[in-house]
Amino acid sequence: MPRPWRHLLLLTALCAIAYLPGLTNHGLTNWQESVRLAATREMAVADDGRGDWVTPTIHGTPYLAKPPAIYWSQLVIAKLRGADVPTLFDLRLSVALAGWLGVLATYLVARSLLRDDPEAGRLAFWAAAMLATGVLVVRAARIGELDVLLVPLTALAVWGGWRAADSRADCQIANGQMARWVVSVAIGCIAFAGLALTKGPPGMLAAGLAILGGIAAHAWVDERTGPRRLDVMIYIGLLILVGAIVQAVDKARPGSFNEVVGLAFFTLAAIAVSSVVIGLCQPRGAGAVIVRSLRSGWPIGGAVGFGALWVWGEAVRASIGDAAVDAAVSREAGDNLNVLVLTAPSRGLEVVLYGAGLGSVAFIAAVVWMIKDRPRVSAGAVWALAWVVAPLIVYSSLGHGAHRYLLPILPGVCIVGGWWVVNWFRDVVPKTGPRVFGAIVVMLAVGQGWWYGYGREVYYRDRSPRDYVAAVLSDPEVNPKRIASLDVWTPAFDVYAGAPVTPLLDIDMSSDFPHALTPIDAWLERIRASGEPWTVLVRASANPDFPDAPTAIERLRQTALDIREISIPEEASFLADRWRTRMTAVVVTPR
Repeated sequence: MPRPWRHLLLLTALCAIAYLPGLTNHGLTNWQESVRLAATREMAVADDGRGDWVTPTIHGTPYLAKPPAIYWSQLVIAKLRGADVPTLFDLRLSVALAGWLGVLATYLVARSLLRDDPEAGRLAFWAAAMLATGVLVVRAARIGELDVLLVPLTALAVWGGWRAADSRADCQIANGQMARWVVSVAIGCIAFAGLALTKGPPGMLAAGLAILGGIAAHAWVDERTGPRRLDVMIYIGLLILVGAIVQAVDKARPGSFNEVVGLAFFTLAAIAVSSVVIGLCQPRGAGAVIVRSLRSGWPIGGAVGFGALWVWGEAVRASIGDAAVDAAVSREAGDNLNVLVLTAPSRGLEVVLYGAGLGSVAFIAAVVWMIKDRPRVSAGAVWALAWVVAPLIVYSSLGHGAHRYLLPILPGVCIVGGWWVVNWFRDVVPKTGPRVFGAIVVMLAVGQGWWYGYGREVYYRDRSPRDYVAAVLSDPEVNPKRIASLDVWTPAFDVYAGAPVTPLLDIDMSSDFPHALTPIDAWLERIRASGEPWTVLVRASANPDFPDAPTAIERLRQTALDIREISIPEEASFLADRWRTRMTAVVVTPR
């Protein structure tokens, strides 16, 4: 069997060990995961059961926080297995497949970027294996957040851009390079369309920055347009090493120290970016960037991505109207755009320093190696470095530092780390190195596969409301269509109740509900008019945000309703939100 196929099969087996065991053993816990499944289930039963594949909703109201790719993937998998309504299995399988495809795409792009290295195949294998077992990558492939879908698409976009830029189609049409260029640009366009339909413009950002950053850095190095005394590798090393030192110190000295990190990061980033930009302002450097940008096809890919997003947006507008779409887009932009937050770089550096697991360790070693030994840096290695550094700087400058936003840079981290690993094997431990490293990779896959498949359910069973809602529904007086929650809500309530759970606002709502909350007074008027009993999900103790206020049950008693508390078995306990407060439930009946 050819080595690439053997590598792909080994990587597939590694992903299966890490991503598939106990796929649904642990119930919904994460808010992001829960809302993706809740919205998909509503799409499946919309339009009198015929389904609506255009407009995601929560409680029947359009929920346009993200484009539909994560919802479509669940609907497709459910249809393929003959189910009318997606379940947790479909969501978890969607992200597991995305994680696997991200690993395979990383292998392919690593072989292409570092093809000049005599060990390119082994380098690509170790890079992909480290990505497959990276801490944040495994988490993303086991928990149904949409960001893991960006990993394979970003890798494909970078691969397409690199192949297109390298094809020299403008001067070698006769020998088949034009066909290579067209195929490469087509790959990039498909990837950019997928990125746009997964997360909108922010989803395309990492891929665009990786390609443009690779082109600019390549021109800076190859054309020698930058100031010769300033070595971009030194700045990259300083960014990472300062981050490593700061993270270690910060554990012992928490508080505002992360703001010092942010200030240092922004200063170093400004110096590094400025040195590159100044060099590229020279005619020769600017010309190289323009030519390579056009050759890479990334402007075409970006246009296709925006076009795909526009088509979906027009379909939504035709369904729900302009006003609802404009309001949703404005709200999402305001929630995600946070300029120069000083604590954001620290969180971004955390992703680089541990998010890829062994890949992060190898990346740090590679940075030290490059600064210390100054190895020859190929164009592909420059692209891999730019894949990490450019998005890290921009996301840290424009966001609040959520770890999952930087998942698309982890293939670049692992490719740079893989470059160091194969050189370390060759020069230091040629016999034992691969065996020990391989054993560690397998142990990481097995350990994390067990943890997410079985360990979380053993140790954190009470973090999912699955058993709690089942215990509530087992009460003969409970009607799933008449359930509300007071002061706390999670989309998982809707999923496990099989119907929307109405969130009531009295003194505080501890979890984000994407639409307007129902005031408790309006709800009281409604149930008094109907005379029907309702079930209310409440905390068993006081709201920790308002410790002096009466408990939810005490407040309900003050409304002159008959209250009966439902007995929740210990094994069905649910600890809600960040406060880990135990939940109970009551049946309320108008007098």
